Amino acid sequence: MHAHPALRPPTPAQTFVQTRALKGTVRAAVLEDSPMLGSSEFEAELARMCWSLLAAD
Repeated sequence: MHAHPALRPPTPAQTFVQTRALKGTVRAAVLEDSPMLGSSEFEAELARMCWSLLAAD
């Protein structure tokens, strides 16, 4: 498996932060019965958040 050149390998701390951010956002959307849940806009913003946390400096 080859890493994407624009991404750095995540450290354990980055993995912890990113997974909690992702899970927390989805959990909040579910608990709040958000109409955003399942939308392509919501999915795109989650992906954007994850990419930005892993983007190479």
